Amino acid sequence: GLFFSQRKTKMASSSSSSSSSSSASDLNIFRDGIFNGKVVVVSGGGTGICKAITQKFMELGADAVIFSRKLDVLQASATELERATGRKCLPVQADVRNFESVTNVMKQAVSTFGRIDVLVN
Repeated sequence: GLFFSQRKTKMASSSSSSSSSSSASDLNIFRDGIFNGKVVVVSGGGTGICKAITQKFMELGADAVIFSRKLDVLQASATELERATGRKCLPVQADVRNFESVTNVMKQAVSTFGRIDVLVN
């Protein structure tokens, strides 16, 4: 109890002495354009955290390939990601449980962008 109370007090006082005007952009640890010319392939990149990961890669300069089973969701997400970032996003319908399906994603990525630099699964 006492240790926790003291620690909590120290944390509160040290955080109040630092700048309280920091924003999410202040927390960016990546150099702008760090992924320029790179291609990222993201499974499930059309929704949720995988979509957010895809968007961050694209904001940092990468083009993306997103894949999952729901093509309509992927297409809508790809359009949204392209508009938000100015980068290219290729939606591909595939099922990660099917080897040939995933192989097709990789072939389409290389066919479209000429390379794959990062895979997020």
